[in-house]
Amino acid sequence: MWSRALIEVRLDIETDIDVARAAMLDALTAAREADPDVDAAILSDAEVPGIEDFDYYSVVVRLMVNVSPTTQWTVMRAVRKQMRVIFAERGIRLAVPRDTLHVEATRPSSIGIGIERNERTEPTS
Repeated sequence: MWSRALIEVRLDIETDIDVARAAMLDALTAAREADPDVDAAILSDAEVPGIEDFDYYSVVVRLMVNVSPTTQWTVMRAVRKQMRVIFAERGIRLAVPRDTLHVEATRPSSIGIGIERNERTEPTS
């Protein structure tokens, strides 16, 4: 029996996927070296199959590895900790949305409908 540790990372759209893939695999190796329990829990070679998803500002890459049952959370935390360090060292950036939408309740919308608060009032007789 085994469980699967699965880590998805949303990276900046400009990220070199080969560099990110190598960094993710290096993070797994670093986690194994840092903690004998993590090393013992890992049952297979890791896979980073490629791009799982992307949009206008990001690309999602997934690391998967088989581990001993119920150890996936410990392994994922240890690998994420190492990813954070390695990504910073190698200049790999996580995705950050580049556009922001601000909604103001006091201004009318572009189609002429004002936004009003629905305040409850007592009925009049």
